[in-house]
Amino acid sequence: MIYNKPFDATNPAAGYVNGNPATNTAGSIPCAEGLEYPQREIVAVIQAANLVPTNNDLTQLLQAIQALAGSKGLTVINNRKIVGSTRRIFMTVGLVYWTVPDGITQVDVEGCWGPGGGGAGGSMAAGAGGGFAAGTYTVTPGQVIPVTIGAPGVGTAGSFNSTNPGGNGGTTSFGSFCSATGGQGGGAGATAGGQGSGGDINLQGASGLDLDGTNSYAAGGAAPFGGGPAQTTAQFPGGGGGASTNALNSSIPNAGYNGALGAVIIRF
Repeated sequence: MIYNKPFDATNPAAGYVNGNPATNTAGSIPCAEGLEYPQREIVAVIQAANLVPTNNDLTQLLQAIQALAGSKGLTVINNRKIVGSTRRIFMTVGLVYWTVPDGITQVDVEGCWGPGGGGAGGSMAAGAGGGFAAGTYTVTPGQVIPVTIGAPGVGTAGSFNSTNPGGNGGTTSFGSFCSATGGQGGGAGATAGGQGSGGDINLQGASGLDLDGTNSYAAGGAAPFGGGPAQTTAQFPGGGGGASTNALNSSIPNAGYNGALGAVIIRF
């Protein structure tokens, strides 16, 4: 649709003027196209989203844009940010570099999880869950962003009430935008969950159970929006490693289990 000037104007780019009797200023005469065409454009969008136009709902255009964006593989966030449907998942321990593709100026980090802490088999203490961060960031095409996936904490073995704690989880990060530390390894006393930072959302992982050598299972801590508490192998991403006794001989503790991997998931 083109711009439709006032009916009584000769300049195709002329603006509309309010009338003012006090100054004897005549107001612009609206043209029929200027009134009709915008309504038809809006109705066309509403109908394209399979909505029935009505004067009783003045949010239909917004609803239609959100629905149509979703059908094209786009997501409207907070009614203003539109992020593409291409998703990349990073979950290999270590450092890699991601180059922002042409035409991309915004990246949604759906999740940045720190890895879980390892369980301590000897002291029957489970590892804590990793932290979590998420946010939307402005980037530049061609920008090279380092992505680090921290190593999960390693579970340990030993005798009851030993002081051989499970390993701490490393730190996961998406460049300098956001990061999440790993969960603390199981040991004497409560374990601290990892912490997210730099995101629009920053959360801490849950602590693992410490059963002080009792004949039972110690569940690892959960990671926010990721791995849940595990009595054995930690769940991806970010859950803490569990600890347990030997089912055949309660006087012999099993080794603590490793924490779950960290991860970074982006969409653009």
